[in-house]
Amino acid sequence: GSISNTAAALATLGARAAVLGVVGDDGHGAELRRQWAAAGVDASLVVTTTERSTSLAVLPVFAGGGRGCWVDLSANELLDDGAALAAMRAPAAAAALGGCRAIHVGYPHLLARLQGDALRNLLETAPALLGGGGVVRSVDLNGVADSADRSALDVLAPALPLIDLLHANLEEACVLAGVPPLDEDAAVDDDALRALAAPLLARGVAVVAITLAAAAAYIAVTDDDA
Repeated sequence: GSISNTAAALATLGARAAVLGVVGDDGHGAELRRQWAAAGVDASLVVTTTERSTSLAVLPVFAGGGRGCWVDLSANELLDDGAALAAMRAPAAAAALGGCRAIHVGYPHLLARLQGDALRNLLETAPALLGGGGVVRSVDLNGVADSADRSALDVLAPALPLIDLLHANLEEACVLAGVPPLDEDAAVDDDALRALAAPLLARGVAVVAITLAAAAAYIAVTDDDA
């Protein structure tokens, strides 16, 4: 999803990109590896498991520009901060991570073991494994919803002070803010968008990007010089 698309886009632009995740020992996992290789993306950090099948998702794009997410998480449920950091610490990871300047986490709401404190630990620890300071940490959202045991915001809350760039669509931003959905087909005024971004900025996010389908996007930047 987000990780594969981002890595492939970076490779197309001539930047070095590596992907980290878990796939099953099956045809779908093999096809993902083939696609990453064809796109010039380093997949040496990807773990293959015999315990679960490769995660599969259907992402319908609606007429208004929004999208849904129907997914069988499967192997994705095995990815946690420990597994991710272990893959990054492995001797074989040095070639993939050398000179890395950014870490991008896709869809934490769909990664049951990479939420809350686990997400914070990953974003807090990873920069040192990527060469130290100056590493940009970004998070892309999908599947944002409250659950029986935690709110959608709780999934992110411990990690928010460490996120340089957080991307959500309008519906997802409303869920995080705990407000009724706004109609993206109508003109959403700046005050409403500022109200969605403000709590995230106040919790430490540096840049909040809210995509608005055909109306482009709203970008909010913290005024904290730190």
